[in-house]
Amino acid sequence: MDQKIIDQLDAQSLKYELYEHPQFNTCAVSSAWHKESGRPGQRVKNLFLRNKNGKQHLLLLLPHELDFDKALFKQISGEKCGMASDDRLWEHLQVKPGSVSPLALVHDKDQHVKVFIESSLMKAEALHLHPGDSNWSVQITPDDVVSYLQALGYEPQVIEWQPPKTDD
Repeated sequence: MDQKIIDQLDAQSLKYELYEHPQFNTCAVSSAWHKESGRPGQRVKNLFLRNKNGKQHLLLLLPHELDFDKALFKQISGEKCGMASDDRLWEHLQVKPGSVSPLALVHDKDQHVKVFIESSLMKAEALHLHPGDSNWSVQITPDDVVSYLQALGYEPQVIEWQPPKTDD
């Protein structure tokens, strides 16, 4: 786990629970483990994005929203984006794929990342986020996640993520 993230949570006196678990390398593995563990709260799918002008975005979604809808994101953000490279992920958040989390924004000193949170996540009892390592999670309230981000200088944008319905 990333001690700088834990130190930041503690410095803000936020309530959280840190717990270790098997490495979650897929959403299916994470889902099965959380169901079995009985932990309250919502798992989060974190997507690190970039546009052609070098702007970075972090999008927090419900885990079942696995497909990134580029057109919907452009409609919401005004930005045409795709998935960022592993190198860009490390440069801005100092995490590897599978460990992406808004908690890692403690490493984005120049605040190059814009944060978007799907609105249903804000209604959850708690969120489960990685503290820089996919073998660990932090259970924390959505309001405390927003407080954490605001203390770092971010104003996350809460969005409605509703892909357009198709006529199938």
